[in-house]
Amino acid sequence: MDATQQVEMQYDEEKREFYVVPEENMRLLQAKINILNNKAAKLGFPDIELEIVGESEKSERVKDKRQVNIIKYKHVKIIGESPKLNGFRFIATIDHLSDEGNVIRAIESGIVPEQFRTAAPNCEHCNSKRMRNHTYLVQHEDGTIHQIGKSCLKDFLGHKSPEQYARYFGYLMDAMSIAEDCEPVGASGAGKRYMITEEFLETAAELVLRHGFMSKRKCIELYENTGRTVQATSDRALDAMQPDKYSEARGNLVEEVSEEAKQLKQEAYSWLEAVTSDNEELSEYMHNLKTICSAYAVDYRHAAIAASLFGAHFNATNARQKKERQTQLPESNYYGIIGEKADITVRCLKVIQSEGAFGYTYIHLMVDESTGNRFVWNCTNGSKSLSEDVSYNVKGSIKDHNEYNGVKQTVLTRCKATIIEVEGE
Repeated sequence: MDATQQVEMQYDEEKREFYVVPEENMRLLQAKINILNNKAAKLGFPDIELEIVGESEKSERVKDKRQVNIIKYKHVKIIGESPKLNGFRFIATIDHLSDEGNVIRAIESGIVPEQFRTAAPNCEHCNSKRMRNHTYLVQHEDGTIHQIGKSCLKDFLGHKSPEQYARYFGYLMDAMSIAEDCEPVGASGAGKRYMITEEFLETAAELVLRHGFMSKRKCIELYENTGRTVQATSDRALDAMQPDKYSEARGNLVEEVSEEAKQLKQEAYSWLEAVTSDNEELSEYMHNLKTICSAYAVDYRHAAIAASLFGAHFNATNARQKKERQTQLPESNYYGIIGEKADITVRCLKVIQSEGAFGYTYIHLMVDESTGNRFVWNCTNGSKSLSEDVSYNVKGSIKDHNEYNGVKQTVLTRCKATIIEVEGE
């Protein structure tokens, strides 16, 4: 469906097969349904479910702001019985993003076969092919995996007395009434805002140039280790797309995207297309990243994954440059004389953490890029451990000369390292 085209929201009012609900009202609808479900639970009945059987959308340019809002509506059907799995366990939800592909949300990594990354929103139980935003994967005790629509899962339910069914049916009617109340008045209404993916990524690129890339995970680690609070790139981009009076103070106001940012976005996206072109052996993360960044519009729930394009691109570029530097280095030779002092400028290539009987040892693999000489330093104090791909001035003592895989290396001990700035970095 063309996301710039307004789709008429029509349905048979007499048959009343579904309700047209703005996405921003879905949370309110679900909250009220939950209240009814608490009553149903006391009767021993399963939850009342909301099934999305279709969707509509329209787009509008926001006055005095950068974004085009894509307002989405869900066509909701009330299902009086929810899944009760017998001999099955739930393993994943599949979010179907129209023609762009699927986003897999699994309970554990690697459990979902790759075939479901492009699976149509079909139900294997009733073999019906219709528009679904979500399908569900359940795994039987024998290991087989089935893709099921929400309504078909009701076949696993038990039976209750007629009196209990009558009361439950009353709750179901209440749920339908609540859904009707959540519909917009007239042809238009509020809806959850989706951002055009290209505009979001260009805005994120501008903020990466301004602040550097920061993932949500790194923000959490920084707060836990130092107490400092830093905004993730995805949060900055969301702030820039819908700015308030404090956005400029936070450094997130983007009045116009620079050509440099547009180029960065294009380079990152071209890299993503190149590394995922064959669709073979993609990790779940890379599959989701490609699916989300290829879509016309990005949901705010997927903003962090979309913005992580720049972190993934940076890491890949950095790894490639690192490999190129290593292949261009001169042959390694022994440095100095055993027992003497060493005073060198090196880049830390890798830190290997090894656990032994007396705690952890941090093995540092380093190289002097001007000579190609390799160095090794074993440290048991984690607070003195170096960061990978960072240059240091290292002072210590030469402990030994040896070879590893045919490469000469100098072993250091009792080292003191000071981070240094290298021209061009």
